[in-house]
Amino acid sequence: MDGNKINPKKKKFLTVTAISALTVLVAVTGAVVAFMMKTVESRANNFTFVTADVKLEEPKWDPENPPVVTPGQTVTKDPIVTNTGETPLYVFLEVKIPCAEVKTVESLTPKLTNLLSFTPNTDWIKVSPEDGTSVYENDKDGKEKYSVEVYAYSKELAPKDETGSTSSALFDTVTYADVIEGEPGDRLKFDMPIAVYAIQSENVTEISGATDAEKLKSAYNTYIKDTSKE
Repeated sequence: MDGNKINPKKKKFLTVTAISALTVLVAVTGAVVAFMMKTVESRANNFTFVTADVKLEEPKWDPENPPVVTPGQTVTKDPIVTNTGETPLYVFLEVKIPCAEVKTVESLTPKLTNLLSFTPNTDWIKVSPEDGTSVYENDKDGKEKYSVEVYAYSKELAPKDETGSTSSALFDTVTYADVIEGEPGDRLKFDMPIAVYAIQSENVTEISGATDAEKLKSAYNTYIKDTSKE
């Protein structure tokens, strides 16, 4: 086989990634201090003569005035995506939710629990996992565990500076789990990484499916599910 050949899957998959982390510090009193640490990285594999890029932001988050929250409390976090390139895109957000074996108000028996939770807004479609099960992933050091969920924005993002180039927020708030005081033990901080994946619109419309939701799920499984882990 010619080693210079490009996987045809990758030819259609435009990768643009960005990371945003919600870091939570647990105080000695059992209260929690939450603040945003945001960095943006991007890379684009372009196979056309137009630019393609996206930007991930949380516009309502104030990094200068981090809130103090307690278990069970809700804080603002509103990830949105803007198409800053010149070609229409469909975008997907992969959310890694920190989890740990903890005791909660509902269960005094320690069990694997998502430490942060959210309710996705109606413009977003959950594409993974679909069957109600959970997908878990460890960080590169094997010390932190995450529950991984992926959502597709149901509308095409127009090119930059045009109407419709920015998505609605995937969610508006996150809620810290109602853990028992002293949990999660000596784990004093955790984050919530979010990655953006974008596909040129033509690559989604080419996929067969009865509904847009089916096409987006198929696009994720075809172009992103495997290549995003490489």
